[in-house]
Amino acid sequence: MILVRPTIRPLERKDIEEVIKILKESEFYIHGIDWSDFGSNWIVAEHKGEVIGCIQIAFAKPLGYLNFWAIKNSYEHSGAGIRLSREAERLLSQYGSDGFIAITNNEKVCKHIREGLGLILGSFDVFVKRVWRQGKIYGSKSAKDSSATSASADTG
Repeated sequence: MILVRPTIRPLERKDIEEVIKILKESEFYIHGIDWSDFGSNWIVAEHKGEVIGCIQIAFAKPLGYLNFWAIKNSYEHSGAGIRLSREAERLLSQYGSDGFIAITNNEKVCKHIREGLGLILGSFDVFVKRVWRQGKIYGSKSAKDSSATSASADTG
């Protein structure tokens, strides 16, 4: 797959049908989502007029939450998922969150988190924790931030 530079923008009502298709393709359980009031909690990746990915953001302090992070199968490994997560991190930081927690049982998402972002996963591959403070990233395994310390995931 060729790397793409999608536009990341808020979800619009016209995008809902395509987002539902992407979530189903990614094997997310989506029954019970209230699409009548999605507000600013969803962002999408759009490439050449086509919605190719999405992520739901729950703004909270000290940690925000990320959910329903999905990319169309035909755009896997294109960089679109990383661009989505980076924008979600930026929005959470702007809100005042110290980091985020993402909970998923989607194996594809877990694999990409481990390999692509270098984040630490807790037991059962369903818990991710990344906290940034004072310019340092805790829980990251990236070579870029060699001073990072590992954060242990506490799944409660």
